[in-house]
Amino acid sequence: ARFDHPVRYLSLVPAQLTRLLASDAATAALRDFSRILVGGQSLPTDLGAAAVDAGVQITRSYGSSETSGGCVYDGVPIGNTEVGTGVRASVTLYDRGHSAAMNMKPTDVDFKAVFAQGVRWLHTGGIFTALSDNSAATCKAALVAAKEAGTIVSYDLNFRSKLWKAAEAQAKTKELIPYVDCLIGNEEDFQSVLGFKVDGIDEHNLGALDTSAYKKMVEKVVKTYPNIKVVGTTLREVKSGLINHWSAILYVNGTFYESRSFRDLEIEDRVGGGDGFASGFAYGLLNNMPPQECVDLGAAHGALLQTTRGDSSQIDLEELTHVFKGGSARIKR
Repeated sequence: ARFDHPVRYLSLVPAQLTRLLASDAATAALRDFSRILVGGQSLPTDLGAAAVDAGVQITRSYGSSETSGGCVYDGVPIGNTEVGTGVRASVTLYDRGHSAAMNMKPTDVDFKAVFAQGVRWLHTGGIFTALSDNSAATCKAALVAAKEAGTIVSYDLNFRSKLWKAAEAQAKTKELIPYVDCLIGNEEDFQSVLGFKVDGIDEHNLGALDTSAYKKMVEKVVKTYPNIKVVGTTLREVKSGLINHWSAILYVNGTFYESRSFRDLEIEDRVGGGDGFASGFAYGLLNNMPPQECVDLGAAHGALLQTTRGDSSQIDLEELTHVFKGGSARIKR
């Protein structure tokens, strides 16, 4: 593709930058950008040096990949964002205006051809759907094609009040749910996106909740949408910005499974914990692990992901398995 505007920016994660620098042609293309934001994970020192040596203009960014580059640049945060500590809550910013994802149309991708290749699992969610009317239509086209191909479909409700209002979220999401096999979300997501209230709480006391209230809500969800076979719910009790209780519940074909509870989990960055849970239990289900192991795996991955900066997992299978099996943080020599 050609970009004729004199000022051009690109957002990459370190793994993408590594692959591109391995190609002379790709490296030459990177030099044409005014600045490349590298975030989502920590940037290895040698990788940053290699980019500079190659003449590529990079800026370290920190924050969720949902912000298309992050909200902290070379250690300096932009306005209205905060990691959170003590009684100060984390504050996020969603900056996807005019992004490629926002401007996608259903006809941009031949979804039938994609899923005909034997795709086993499609995961998407509310943040992409909320970006624009085109994004919502594109999401629906993908879900319909996946369902027709027999692909497992999971959807993270991911309500973000900075992107849309509850009424709009419910109107658009309810068109998608009939194509979903696995639904993911916390108590606020279910209330704001699907209109299911959790007994015993309101918007002022979402911090602590008896799991029985979640289970009653999930039973209502699957009764309303019988196509949903799996519901994954993370449970986070916020003691402070950096100390949370963390666990999860997984409903699979009529039975609830509760994970190990990570009490007083010390957090480096809470963004991405839910994504870690989702990818963890999806790995378990795809590998035919028992539901109890799946929810434990998801909770462990979500807990580990919150110990690193950025929302992209930096956890390998060996480390995940260690924590999943109850391993401690004792130093490895």
